Amino acid sequence: MLACLVLAASSTGAVGDPAVVFDPAALGYELRCTVEALQGLVNRTGPRLFLGTPDDPWLDIYAERNGIVYETETDLAALFRRFGGEARGLVVYDPEVDGGRYVAATIAGAEGLLPVAPEFLSEASPIGALGLPTVRDLRGQFADSVAAYDWAIAEVFPECNRHLGLAVDATCEGIVTGLCGPLAGLDWSVQNRGVVFNLGVCPEPMPSYGDTKVGGSPEQAACYRRILAALEAPAQINGYGEPEDYWCKLISEYGHYSFHYGYNWSFHSKVPETRPLKQRVSYTPENVTPETDRYAVCFMTSEGDTMKGPLPFFMGSWFDTERGKVPVNWGINPLMADLFPAMLSYYYDTATEQDCFFAGCSGAGYAYPDYMPNLEQFASVTGEMCRKADISCVDLWMAAKDDVRRRYAEASGAMGLSANVGRARFTMPIPGVPMIDHGLMYWQTTATAPETWFKAFADDTKRAKAIDWLVGRIEDIARHHEAPFVILVYGDLHSYAHHATCYREVADQLDPARFRPMRLDEAMAGLAAWSKGRVLVDAGGINERIQWAALEGVPTGVPLGLVSNASEPADARITARVGQFQTRTAVNVAPGARTSADGLMLLLAGGPTTREADLTIEGPWGEDVRHPTVTLVPANGVAARSASLVGVWDAVSLNHSGGMERPEPDALYGRAWASPDGEGSPQSHIICGPYVDAPAGRCLAAFRLKLLAPMNDPEAVVATLDVNPGGYEGTGKPLGTRPLRAREFAAVGEWQWFAIEVDWPGAPNRMETRVYWAAKAGLAVDRVAAFALE
Repeated sequence: MLACLVLAASSTGAVGDPAVVFDPAALGYELRCTVEALQGLVNRTGPRLFLGTPDDPWLDIYAERNGIVYETETDLAALFRRFGGEARGLVVYDPEVDGGRYVAATIAGAEGLLPVAPEFLSEASPIGALGLPTVRDLRGQFADSVAAYDWAIAEVFPECNRHLGLAVDATCEGIVTGLCGPLAGLDWSVQNRGVVFNLGVCPEPMPSYGDTKVGGSPEQAACYRRILAALEAPAQINGYGEPEDYWCKLISEYGHYSFHYGYNWSFHSKVPETRPLKQRVSYTPENVTPETDRYAVCFMTSEGDTMKGPLPFFMGSWFDTERGKVPVNWGINPLMADLFPAMLSYYYDTATEQDCFFAGCSGAGYAYPDYMPNLEQFASVTGEMCRKADISCVDLWMAAKDDVRRRYAEASGAMGLSANVGRARFTMPIPGVPMIDHGLMYWQTTATAPETWFKAFADDTKRAKAIDWLVGRIEDIARHHEAPFVILVYGDLHSYAHHATCYREVADQLDPARFRPMRLDEAMAGLAAWSKGRVLVDAGGINERIQWAALEGVPTGVPLGLVSNASEPADARITARVGQFQTRTAVNVAPGARTSADGLMLLLAGGPTTREADLTIEGPWGEDVRHPTVTLVPANGVAARSASLVGVWDAVSLNHSGGMERPEPDALYGRAWASPDGEGSPQSHIICGPYVDAPAGRCLAAFRLKLLAPMNDPEAVVATLDVNPGGYEGTGKPLGTRPLRAREFAAVGEWQWFAIEVDWPGAPNRMETRVYWAAKAGLAVDRVAAFALE
């Protein structure tokens, strides 16, 4: 079971007893640590000590809804006289050894002690005046923090709740462990007998937020891993670790997850709540009417890995006067149902029918499912917590592997899944469970770069410009897909109190005949209901507009994926026509199966370079008609009896380390990606991707490019093309490289194909194609096509 289930406990304190409110703002760090540890011990028996100001809104909410009575204490000595006797004694540490402080905090939770710096032992101190015995004295025991933690792993951890850790994220003996801390919140760890530590996670210095370097101690990094190994998976890690991606991958590899940040957790967890946890509205495939002609647009805003969303009322956006006028989907951690039920009950009771709650990131904690050795365990408890919290949709981070998606869907029982991987895409990892990949993650940052987005949003003109950008991106995703489809708009939450207003402004600009803002659960339920009993066309994604390419004069097999959401085997009859050319095939699709319709071969020579095909798929469910775009790629002497299309990708949807979008009427979807505009722009890979599987053997990658300006030197290299093995286990070294010189372009302003042939090694490598711009003349990229040659 997850740590949340181990930590959850009902309050035993009488609700009528006054809770004490004490403001610790004036305390130094050492004394604050002691006070937070005291709070953790005191709140084991109920919501008795709150550290903050008397005007904290949660105090009024709990008074009105849960009957909590308060009194304020301003004198520290009086606070210790009131509660200090609930500690069995003191554990004294040497502040000069950073790890000694946090080992003392770990001992405090395990043995019911107060961690104290020596300066507070005198009788003149509020702590010393208590006369508590020194039960443990850590002074002089440790040469450094690593020694302190290694001792604790052997001597203290066996007494602790090893399903709970707190990573403080600050500095340790000259090593910057993180930029967010120190994230103490010791009350939660002490209350629940958890492990506290503060170490650099990476052995070499690595950039974190703002490119500031963190880590750099191999000894600390190795000790960090020993602590993770000593915890019992899955453990809840509070606090944080940096760099974020490096850290989250690491804790995931040990089977743990992050649920971080916030004070007073020990208090909030003990507020009693008896009301049922039910969202205002719940949609299922049985009670929803699918949208088949319009695109669902789901506005998502989330800090679901942390309580810094719910604790400050989603940065104030919960009080936005526009909330309720447009659907907004709020990411939370479903562990709140067990750990903070009174807080979650407040949100459910004050929500409108337009407010939907989903689980993020990755479910019952922030983790990377692709790396978790205990994936089924984590997903299963996520499902259990989601059912308790009345949540049906889960947002996954770093879940790119197909088998991980399938296993997570099966174990969690979620109605719908989303993932922050790559481009917008609709798949179905198991029958009846739609999964949508984000295409607009943290859109505000991109729309306002290089300015900080929430500062830019304070200006009406800049916010309107960003919203125009977003509407254009929503239209772009629609161009890539056919309805029904769900477009996810995922926004950052930080420092902004008007998310509902912002999304209402976006909704006002969308064409209501083509787009409908929607709750996430309604959108997912609609896809599940629409797909029931059907065999679905999967062209890299369900309902994605089909893009094919054929080598001129070479028989070329084109892929057509089929996904069954039917309960019985189904025969699918497929016909494709391109002008006078026609090809047919048939395939039997087993219930719940994913298969390819082999046998669709195109043989095209001459004529338009871009054509529209008519594709008909017939079966017991009816007839599905699609219109693939077919691109004719010059063979240019390619020696192959036949070819199989791996895929076609528009340049805009690929990754970029430089450049910009450029309108081009004859490019795929009407847009291309161009090199940077302006003198002095640095060289860069203006496209990278698409990171897909391809069969081992001879492969050809073709790039459609345009030179935008003349060059005086015909031998000058305009760009370099290459093909790389990327992905989880790829080498990252090019398998084939081709420099393009100015003389190879027939004319300025005309699209032209260029190709590279390589020996492709196959799985587990994922194909990456790149265009490196040499910063000598303007260049545009339209699309990339890849073929397996036979």
